Amino acid sequence: MVRISEIFSILCILGLTAFVCTDAFALNPDSISGEISIPAYLLAGTVDKLAVADLEQTDSLLSLRSYEQGLKDGSGLHDPFGFFLVGLSGGGVFGVLGAWGAYSLAAKDHPTVNSFPDNCIESEYQRGYTIKSKSNNKTGAIIGGTLGTAIHTILLIKFFESRTPYFHLNIP
Repeated sequence: MVRISEIFSILCILGLTAFVCTDAFALNPDSISGEISIPAYLLAGTVDKLAVADLEQTDSLLSLRSYEQGLKDGSGLHDPFGFFLVGLSGGGVFGVLGAWGAYSLAAKDHPTVNSFPDNCIESEYQRGYTIKSKSNNKTGAIIGGTLGTAIHTILLIKFFESRTPYFHLNIP
């Protein structure tokens, strides 16, 4: 006696086989006679797996080198002095809020590369360059903002010290 679970298993296997076959050998709708077109990847034959692995390893190595070169160039070629000045002026005028504003501007900046070195993957180089440049921009904004906020605070203390006789700190 045949069980229902065995019939169901056979039907599932047949359905899966039919799905795979119709995907691999799709009927050509443009053909009147209903010819079967075989996809190119099935006609290509066997592919040397070692050649594919070597190609993938070479691509990943080139990708890594391009990324590292972008990091190095982003550190050396990109100048964060502009964001240092923005942080210094923002912190000097608005205190902590100005320093925070300079940092948020630096975080939103997306430095781009005008020319790429030879033998590199441009997207990976750009990614490394952008990450390092943005990090340097944020660091410059933080240092400038901190220095500007310190100057702002000292000037406020000196101002209030001269205006009120009971508010006196011994700051040289």
